[in-house]
Amino acid sequence: MAEAMKACHGEFPPLVVEMVDVGEETGRLGQVCLNLAKELDHRLKLRRTFLKVIAWPLIQLITAICVMAFLLWVLQILLPEPPFGKHALRRYLTAVATVAALTTLVVLAVIKGWFNGILTRIAMRIPVLGPTIHAGAMARLTWTLAAALDAGVDARRAVRMALRSTDNFMYTGVIETAVDRVQKGHAFHEALGATGVFSDDFLHRLSIAEMSGTYAEALQRLADEYEQQFQTRTTALAAAAGVLIWILIGAILVAAIMFLFFRLYLQPINQLLDDVSWLPTALPRG
Repeated sequence: MAEAMKACHGEFPPLVVEMVDVGEETGRLGQVCLNLAKELDHRLKLRRTFLKVIAWPLIQLITAICVMAFLLWVLQILLPEPPFGKHALRRYLTAVATVAALTTLVVLAVIKGWFNGILTRIAMRIPVLGPTIHAGAMARLTWTLAAALDAGVDARRAVRMALRSTDNFMYTGVIETAVDRVQKGHAFHEALGATGVFSDDFLHRLSIAEMSGTYAEALQRLADEYEQQFQTRTTALAAAAGVLIWILIGAILVAAIMFLFFRLYLQPINQLLDDVSWLPTALPRG
């Protein structure tokens, strides 16, 4: 089955293919597929929750952009000499498209780890955003490690699968370091601690799970905690995004009103004063 799924050229996620391969090798394919079904269903619910939470801030942003474009269009039609210029709408739409393209590139760079993961590391240090990314990555890592060990995968392969499942260059970039430490006989918490990217709390709890011999159970509980953190922090991230969008909208509107006030009210008055300033203060007598 794993070979057939690999032959579908990426239709199945790499983690699913690898877990199916593990299930076939260990003779526990049925249990592995049940665990995968539960986890993928849970991730789908998390994704829907995330999209539902950020939908309103995105609607606000798109509405603000459209309102500004409509204002420029109306001014361009009603006034012979628009205050923002005859091609203001075209310049505005070009600027919006440029910002959208740059934002998309930055997001892809963070997700894909471009530029040697520099942008990913920067994003992980941003308040609210960083903890949300961290919680999501750690939820995937702990679940994958628990499922792999429960299925009987060897330590090196389990660590490689867990780190790769994060889809975060901050963790995928240290795969070889962690695997090399495991191969030399180090415990999981020692191997992962040597990478320098994991928190002391996670490493401490992982060491406790190793000493108690309850890898799968302890890691599954930890995965549930990280998923709960991800949900909470996603809500906080959406709230922060909404506040930033309102601040942006307010700044744009204030700047537009001040500019219109200057061009349509103060500038004509100043021009009128300049025109009459050359007149003599008193007419000469007979």
